[in-house]
Amino acid sequence: MEIEFRPWKFEDSDTLVAWIAEDPGILEAMRMDESTTEFAVRMFMLDAMDIPTIQFFLAERDGEAVGAVGATDINHKSASAVTHIIIPKKYQNTITAVRVAKAAVKYAFETLGFKTLIGVVPRENRRALRLDSFLGFTDTEVDVLQLTREET
Repeated sequence: MEIEFRPWKFEDSDTLVAWIAEDPGILEAMRMDESTTEFAVRMFMLDAMDIPTIQFFLAERDGEAVGAVGATDINHKSASAVTHIIIPKKYQNTITAVRVAKAAVKYAFETLGFKTLIGVVPRENRRALRLDSFLGFTDTEVDVLQLTREET
């Protein structure tokens, strides 16, 4: 029942499109608006696979997709990235959502080597703000949350 991450494959776009159909709010997490078409989502994900400052990963538990994580605006010099944690509607407000989010942060720091994660969360998304606070992000009062890993 451990959450595992693997690099995004183009075929995973079908899963993402299905999640968006159930929860259009996912588009906001991806910095897209509600008028974005399925085709545009698929093309964005295809293009993103070739951009060195963007990485996407599928979160799986026992072979089932339970979330996705995006690292965008990656700055390799400062080891920082803007992080996007996407939880399908079926798992929102469940322990699975918490496990995916905790595993995503751990993966970003320990596997990908980031020192700083930045989350952009709309003020009205109270659930995401509570979860990010639980994960250790601090509110900067400008719709940006930041989590920095202390070197040990």
